[in-house]
Amino acid sequence: MIELKNICKTYVAGDTKVNALSDISVSFREHEFVAILGQSGCGKTTLLNILGGLDRYDSGDIKINGKSTKHYKDRDWDTYRNHYIGFVFQNYNLIPHLTVIENVELSLSIGGIDNKKKRQLAIDALKEVGLESQLKKRPNQLSGGQMQRVAIARAIVNNPEIILADEPTGALDSETSVQVMDILKKISKKHLVIMVTHNGDLAEKYSTRIIKLHDGKMIGDSKPLNKKSKTREDEKGKRRTAMSLFTAFSLSFKNLFAKRLKTILVSFAGSIGIIGIALVLSVSNGFTDYINKLQSDALGSYPISVSAISMDMTKFASMDTSNNNKNEDDAGEYIVPYNPLTKYVQYGHYNNLTSEFVEKVKQFEQDDMANGKEKLNTVDYNYYVPVKLITKTKDGEYVFIKRKNSTSILSADVSTPIFPMLDNLDYVLEQYEIVNGRMPQKNDDDPFTKEVLLVVGGGNKMSYATLESLGFKTTLTVDGSYEKLDLEDVFNKEYKLLLNDDYYTPNSTNIDEITQFSKIDTSKQEELELAYNSAEYTIKICGVLRQKEDATASLLQSGLVYMRDLEDYYKTNCENSIIGLKERQNKQNGDYTLYDPYDIEVAELPILPAYPSVAAINGFLYSQYGYTLSNEDAFEIAMQQIGISTIPINIKFYPKNFSAKESIVSMINSYNETKELESEKIVYSDTSEFLTNTLGQLVNIISYVLIAFAGISLIVSSIMIGIITYTSVIERTKEIGVLRSIGARKKDISRVFNMETFIIGLTAGIIGVVVTFILTFPISNIIRNLSDGAAITNIASLRLDHAVALVFISVVLTLLAGLIPAKIASKKDPVKALRTE
Repeated sequence: MIELKNICKTYVAGDTKVNALSDISVSFREHEFVAILGQSGCGKTTLLNILGGLDRYDSGDIKINGKSTKHYKDRDWDTYRNHYIGFVFQNYNLIPHLTVIENVELSLSIGGIDNKKKRQLAIDALKEVGLESQLKKRPNQLSGGQMQRVAIARAIVNNPEIILADEPTGALDSETSVQVMDILKKISKKHLVIMVTHNGDLAEKYSTRIIKLHDGKMIGDSKPLNKKSKTREDEKGKRRTAMSLFTAFSLSFKNLFAKRLKTILVSFAGSIGIIGIALVLSVSNGFTDYINKLQSDALGSYPISVSAISMDMTKFASMDTSNNNKNEDDAGEYIVPYNPLTKYVQYGHYNNLTSEFVEKVKQFEQDDMANGKEKLNTVDYNYYVPVKLITKTKDGEYVFIKRKNSTSILSADVSTPIFPMLDNLDYVLEQYEIVNGRMPQKNDDDPFTKEVLLVVGGGNKMSYATLESLGFKTTLTVDGSYEKLDLEDVFNKEYKLLLNDDYYTPNSTNIDEITQFSKIDTSKQEELELAYNSAEYTIKICGVLRQKEDATASLLQSGLVYMRDLEDYYKTNCENSIIGLKERQNKQNGDYTLYDPYDIEVAELPILPAYPSVAAINGFLYSQYGYTLSNEDAFEIAMQQIGISTIPINIKFYPKNFSAKESIVSMINSYNETKELESEKIVYSDTSEFLTNTLGQLVNIISYVLIAFAGISLIVSSIMIGIITYTSVIERTKEIGVLRSIGARKKDISRVFNMETFIIGLTAGIIGVVVTFILTFPISNIIRNLSDGAAITNIASLRLDHAVALVFISVVLTLLAGLIPAKIASKKDPVKALRTE
């Protein structure tokens, strides 16, 4: 039972005060039909709104089942409206984008009733008002009387104690009015029905009690109740209202779907910023992928190289400008010759490629293998193995061929016509192709692959000097060109492999008694012929290898390239050769003397004589680099010339991209940090460093600038969505009043509009991503056509993670933009909202 005690309500408009209600005290029975009569402005609707918890009294008290409401908070009034009150409005106030049954279910949804029970209760309520056949229709498909009956069904569906009807027949004809009044009369047998009307005849005919108001005061009560209400517990008062996210989402979605053309246009407008950023990212991603490929290809041509001797290129580049123009006192009378190689050596750095550094490199390579080869195409460890061949020309002349040691930048001629294949054969074949013949094949019975490839340049061209050094005779024609070499001659060519024991001859068969070795005099044809005929292994050319036209990495020079297993076999043979065993024996005995008859050209430095001892090697290094090796390291350098050294002459890293290159540099730097002396540190050569920094910065700067511009449009779009959301709040003001009247909390109203912006943001994000995906195809085609045939395909490519991130950003920004309109909506006065047309 509800009881009003001394209720007063005053409205203030500027300096004017209007006493809407003055000292109203009245109690109501649990089941009766009460009509409140009075002229317009007498306070009828104000009293109804205060009874329904939509408006607040200034003084007095309302007791509900004996409980005072003086200390009620907003959430208490929300619960009260949802569980105790059912509103029937003069203008029906149905939500137009919901069906009949959805309008009726709404208060149940706010009350937290489960779906199955909610649907059945709504159907039962509609049956009670005779509309069970109109469940799926929308309000605009119903007559006025039908809409009012739907409003009554919505009011009674939650089984409230009180039905408040504000001029329920004011918009109906007389016949329909009677039907509505009959329904309310029937409902009053189970509920308290309080109706506001100015129609005295209807009040007299249908109500069981008439209360009259005049100027905010109660002037008559036909059937007053003097019995005081008793306090009683009611489970309804313990159950708070709570609109679920799904209900809020459903309300917003149905509203947007009802205005779908507008929704699509708004979402598309909101997607413009997303499209801008997505296109920038797409092109940037494609461009980055293209640059990465260029980087990988460029780094194939310019690997990071650690050689036995490295150069400070900055100092070397300026070495001739510092002193060449300086006049000496006596220079005017002479021509002063000088050796530029002296300056060349001055800026060199000797890298001691000891086993410690090699092990660190191999560990780095193993870690990369474990991670799926993310950083390295390959690492090329180049141990100097002095592979030696002898061949016979068509004229019967014997030609000696030796792989030269290219470790030194001081050599006047470090080119070699024979060299090993890179470890990563797949990477080589990405850049090169077999144009004649086939790839080398190894027979099961052979210790190594006895077939080699002839590497030629574009148009199958090769230097005549290289061809002659490989035993091919070239003929110069009268027009200055050379006769073409028939491929049959190439594939019929035979080479004999000359091993250490074939090349070096000791002066004793007892290793302990050996004091010197002699070697083949390669200038004498008879010695070469003897070695050719006695050699065990024959090597033949099986294919011609040429760089592809679209290749961007030059990995191999012209000449003969043999497979790695031949080099491995040759190195093992060198270690087990008599001269190799003798040198190791000397080392074990602490004897590092290199006997003069060896005539070993240490590192083949052209400005140095052959070195008879490790002391002589150290003497040169100290004078040129200020660096002294241990006897062991100096000895290992000398051993390179007979193929038994444990020190590589260079290590080449072929990174996949610039980021991987930086990891390699970081690994070398970490090694150098463990060394105190500068002379012990490793200096690497990186020709692509400038390209690395420039391209990386260029891609980033362009991307940042374009994203900034696109970001501005995205922010503008978000602000526009905020404004449109505010207009939606204005359009749905009456709906806000309806929702509050059936118990929706302020936060529920905010949630409804937040869900609306969420849907718009999600739709805008999806539209932006889809439109971008479609646009990537013509953009890629345009860029490909503008690139004049360059191998640029699919330059615009939107990554999935970027697409998801952009949709997320779109949702977040629109939610942020909609926060203020949603807050405004939640603060709207429900009484004023219900009056809005």
